[in-house]
Amino acid sequence: MEPHFSSMVETLEELWLGPLTRARDGRFTLEDDRMIRRVLESLDVGKSDVIPKKLVTQLWFIPQFMEWQTERVSSHADNYNGYANLCSWVGSRIGVLLGEP
Repeated sequence: MEPHFSSMVETLEELWLGPLTRARDGRFTLEDDRMIRRVLESLDVGKSDVIPKKLVTQLWFIPQFMEWQTERVSSHADNYNGYANLCSWVGSRIGVLLGEP
């Protein structure tokens, strides 16, 4: 795997271990929102026709996983309340990164 893609995989693993885990636990915050946006905005797969499977898997699953956590995040009154907006943005951003049919 190219070093550029390897660093992207490592960065995405941080999202899975951080904000996405907190979403699953119902502890999602505005800072988690900012981190997800910052990370996904920083990724650039360029014009590559081939993207490593690990990277595609990590990216592709994020929107679905986040949708599954909506109830958990929204059930905590003190949690960040813009989660649905973030879910929509993430889906769009992943479409830009991986391409859409």
